[in-house]
Amino acid sequence: MNEEAERKDHLVRQITETHAHFSELMAERLLEVGTHELEIYLSVLGKLVDKLETREMTMRETAQDMFAEVVPIVIAELAL
Repeated sequence: MNEEAERKDHLVRQITETHAHFSELMAERLLEVGTHELEIYLSVLGKLVDKLETREMTMRETAQDMFAEVVPIVIAELAL
């Protein structure tokens, strides 16, 4: 395996581990959140999953599309 492939593999492992840790922490913290916030979070998370399932878009395009759709929702909720 060349240096670039090793670096990429290392980064993928780190991201996977960090994501697993994030999921564990979120599972704990979600118990502290009200129903309205849970509904918002589920909506945003569902939109992200839908975007990720669209393989025709690059990850960059997926992120751009996702942020364009979700940022107004987050800002509106934070303003309450």
